[in-house]
Amino acid sequence: MDHADRTEHVRLARQLIILQYAQRLPLRSSKFLWPNRNLLFEAQAYLDDDLFGNRALPGASKAYEKSFLKILLEKLQTAVNEAQSQGRVSAEDSEVDESLLERYALLMATDFNRSVHSHGAPESSHTCYLFSSSLKIAQNTSATEQEGGRGVLSGFQPIILREEGSFISEGTTGLQTWEASLRLGSHLLANRQCIFSQDTRVLELGAGAGFLATLCSHLLPTHGEGRVLATDCASNVLARLNETRHSNGIPESRMQVRPLNWLDLLHPDESHGNNESAKLLQDFCPTIILAADVVFDPTLFPALAAAICAAIVAGSAERDNCRLPTVLISSTVRNAETYEAFLKALQNANLKPTPIPLNTAPTLVFPARLLEGFAPHNMPQHADMVHYGCFPSAHDTQRDGRVELLQITLCNS
Repeated sequence: MDHADRTEHVRLARQLIILQYAQRLPLRSSKFLWPNRNLLFEAQAYLDDDLFGNRALPGASKAYEKSFLKILLEKLQTAVNEAQSQGRVSAEDSEVDESLLERYALLMATDFNRSVHSHGAPESSHTCYLFSSSLKIAQNTSATEQEGGRGVLSGFQPIILREEGSFISEGTTGLQTWEASLRLGSHLLANRQCIFSQDTRVLELGAGAGFLATLCSHLLPTHGEGRVLATDCASNVLARLNETRHSNGIPESRMQVRPLNWLDLLHPDESHGNNESAKLLQDFCPTIILAADVVFDPTLFPALAAAICAAIVAGSAERDNCRLPTVLISSTVRNAETYEAFLKALQNANLKPTPIPLNTAPTLVFPARLLEGFAPHNMPQHADMVHYGCFPSAHDTQRDGRVELLQITLCNS
């Protein structure tokens, strides 16, 4: 293998580690992919700067950082021992990176002092979801860009969210990003050219921490009239949405955050002509309507269906070609009866749900032999390349439920 190929493989190894660390992928999950020992040994000199000295990446929680460094240092020590035993490097040239060791030692000391005095709830921390900012995957970087973390992430766009350490926080599940949001985000990326145009207006129902709304704000063409309306009901969730918009440098002219109460749209006659929720939808006139991970409370299904119906009507009212908005709802089906109740509520609201395939946008493409544990005899035919999808997670379909994407239309359309 020539020097250029080796340099490229080290770059890919660094990117793979950064992408998973930034998104806080569970370290013991089988979904966390590590480069093979040779690449990890060669990449270690960059990793402290890549992961902890990169201003584009927010810091992880101390608990995650400590666990990550523990596993990374164990793997690096194994890689160093192997390099020595194979005679590829001398003993004085084969040591685990000193900066990483010092960082772990400091974390251990700090964590000991903190554990003596505190026993609080899991801390909130920032998560960084990275995706390819162009249609090209894993673009090459110059030798100059190799020096430092910002260079190795050239071509990637971050989505930075502050998320809670527990599933339910401040009385809501809306302060975390859930699996159906990640999979819908990947689907939007895979279809970005046919979904987003100069005048696309994206409405998100139940926007939560703001992952999808922020992604759509980035995917809209830079020059155009397109914009995003991120809606939710709880005041603490709306505050988090505004925080997310600010953290990602998105102007309010491109991404608006507004309260939207679905119950107002279920009984519009009770508002006596003063329905702020209906007026918000009519003024925005959406061309795309999105929702993810909103199917969990059966008592809200009629109101959610009414909100979808009202948004479709609002989006078609001022369009010359009478074309209806595109509606995509992504859900993790954890309970079959609950999901069936949602489908029934849609039908009762004169809405037709049609399951469609979820497309995946790859973030990195690299030879499978670059991974730890690669065994050619165990690989299926034509599986010599890994198409690493964006927004990785530890989701297990058998354990956690399948993700289903619905396209919803009016029954009489």
